[in-house]
Parts: sequence; structure tokens; C-alpha cells
Amino acid sequence: MNLLVGSCFRDSSPEYVAAYRARIAALRDMALERGDYLQLVAVWGDSPPTTAEVLGLGLGSLALPKFTLVDRTHGLGSFGSTTHPARLAGFAHAVDGVFEEVGPYVDAVVYVESDLQWLPDTIYRLIDKLRPGIDIIAPMTFLRAGAPNWLGAVSDGSNVFYDIWGCRTLDGTPFNSFFPHADGLR
Repeated sequence: MNLLVGSCFRDSSPEYVAAYRARIAALRDMALERGDYLQLVAVWGDSPPTTAEVLGLGLGSLALPKFTLVDRTHGLGSFGSTTHPARLAGFAHAVDGVFEEVGPYVDAVVYVESDLQWLPDTIYRLIDKLRPGIDIIAPMTFLRAGAPNWLGAVSDGSNVFYDIWGCRTLDGTPFNSFFPHADGLR
């Protein structure tokens, strides 16, 4: 399988990139075991110039079959609101930088936020669910105890769903941060 993983970065410190690098290295090792071809697309923009250098040094040393670093600076600013139209437009512009790198021979694309913590087997379990009629699989993402959500509230670890910005019910209703998140999940 030809697998492409893409993530967006903003103001990425060496420590932050090191944690992401460790997750990608573990996925690379699993891909090698399975005989899969893993390529990585890292998108950055609207960040200090050192962000590209930190990403290039940290991720470029992974010895992946293909690594692409894409600048998607948009200049639309930074917003605390997850639904501010300019924020979503900037985010879409950045994420398009990942999807524009998808070639005709890619079997699966995994877009994962660069600040999320995940395990390689989770990625493969999601990919294994893809089949005709199911083109996109997305896990629910929760805050760890003590972490602030996008409103600044600190999670007590009681099932606070983090990535609500892109999650909608089938009728288009946005998910809520707190259980049951959406009526269909009761």
C-alpha cells in the first residue's frame, strides 16, 4: 500500500516536532514491517522562518521514501474561535497543501493534526475500515486530563471531545464538546 500522511504545523518548536517525529518514526517502522510505502507531507505557514528549518531538520532525517515540506502562508491571522470564517479559510488553504501532494498512486491518505497523540496501529485500524462507500474515517479526539480546550477550559478528563470544528452529524449539525457530542451518539 502507498500511504501518505499529512499534517499542518504552526510555530513548531524543536520539542514539539520531536514528539511528532517519534510518532511518524513508529508509523514508518510499522509500514516497513507491512511492506508499505510511507510518504509524509508537512505543511507550515504564518510562522517564524525557523519553523521550516525545525521541520526540515526534524522530519527530513526520518529516511522516509518521500518527504515534502510545503509553505502555505495565508496571512489571515490567528483566531481563538474554532468557527471564525477567516480561521477556517486559512486552515482550508493550509490543508489543501497536503491534498495537492496526493498523486495517482496513493492508496490511502491520513490527515492528522500535528499536535495530536496517536499510535501507528490506530492509523492502520482506521485505514482497514476504508472500503467502497466509506472514503473517510475519522476517530473522535479527546483532551487528556488537565489540558485546555479551544475555549481555555481545562479538561478534568471526563470525555471532552476536542476536534469539534470538522465533525458534523449527517444533517450538518456541529458536534458539541461534551457528551453525548451529537444526538446520534446517545
